[in-house]
Amino acid sequence: MKIQYANPKCINPIEKCFKCEFKKTNIFSVDGVWNEWMEWESCSVSCAGGIQLRHRTCIGPFHGGKNCSDSNEDDRTCNTHPCPVDGKFTDWSDWYTCDVSCGGGIQWRNRSCIGPFHGGAQCDGSYKDNRTCNVNPCPVDGIWNEWSTWDECSVSCGGGSQFRSRSCVGPFNGGYPCAGSNNGTQTCNIFKCPGIHHVTVLTLTGEDCKGSEKGKKRCNSHDCPVDGVWKDWSAWSGCSVTCGGGYSNRSRICDGPYYNGKECEGNSTERLVCGTDPCPIPGEWLEWTSWSRCSKSCGGGTRYRSHECNMTSYGDLTAPCLGNQTQYADCHTFSCDSYPRHCTDLKNLGMVDSGHAEIDPEQRNEKLMVYCDMEAQNGIGVTIVATHICFVYLLCQELSIV
Repeated sequence: MKIQYANPKCINPIEKCFKCEFKKTNIFSVDGVWNEWMEWESCSVSCAGGIQLRHRTCIGPFHGGKNCSDSNEDDRTCNTHPCPVDGKFTDWSDWYTCDVSCGGGIQWRNRSCIGPFHGGAQCDGSYKDNRTCNVNPCPVDGIWNEWSTWDECSVSCGGGSQFRSRSCVGPFNGGYPCAGSNNGTQTCNIFKCPGIHHVTVLTLTGEDCKGSEKGKKRCNSHDCPVDGVWKDWSAWSGCSVTCGGGYSNRSRICDGPYYNGKECEGNSTERLVCGTDPCPIPGEWLEWTSWSRCSKSCGGGTRYRSHECNMTSYGDLTAPCLGNQTQYADCHTFSCDSYPRHCTDLKNLGMVDSGHAEIDPEQRNEKLMVYCDMEAQNGIGVTIVATHICFVYLLCQELSIV
């Protein structure tokens, strides 16, 4: 057993101190006394105003003495300059309309940068993006080849007919067929045929031809092509977002085409950028405070700690922080009927706050009221005993009862 005595008069073994001196009735009370302030801790934040703490510990009180007055904690503000806020890209816009309807074009989208603020970094990356679009082949209308040469006239005199033809190249990929006929005719050899004189005389003295020299019939009775015509634009839709950049759309309908007329020219939709105000950004939590004292010394209590939201994290864009401001935890869950050998045992059972407790050093049902310092010696649980004869610090990590 290794014991360190604070009073040279207390030279008896630990058994005598516990059995003899503590059985006397003249134990006196000792008021708590503050230690010196510790060094200032690091600032809770690097900018925008934080809190810097320092602490001091109270030695005592013992055996009914008075607690140290005032607080064991001091604070001051620090790092009050604004925080740099790096630029932050908005989401990409939707893809704009392709610049061609076929044959391969380019389609664009963009995004904007919110910030930077207070010397933060610019957004890293491109503001525009593109991709190929409408790579399907374009429709190609049919095109006539050259006419063939005229066929031989059907008669050598008196008016005949001769023919020629042409072929259509295409159409391709849904284009229109060639317009017009693939065959052509014309009259030929319209001069009078040479004949016998009396035949000519008879012809010249014959009766006039009966009926009309011209005839007609209906043709191309199908409906004429009617090109498509745009109807009026619809009203603009509501903006897709309330901040950060969005879009409002409107559309129109093409009336037609009919009977192979042309489609309406132009786009059926239009888009406007809207809602470009920067979106609020949730603030950053400051550092947690120290845990409060446990609500009970044994038998299960509760302690808590809290932290504040830095509402200057992102300048005017700062929104309330996400999450809970206060955190709770169970503490001192060990039984009130536990009487361990020393304060280190209580620390191992879950004691976190310094305070008075009863121990039984030799486990002989001889209880002793001591003060357990849970902050000294790196929080190992130092047992402090005080009498009129001795003021002993039992360094409990070295205490072994044999």
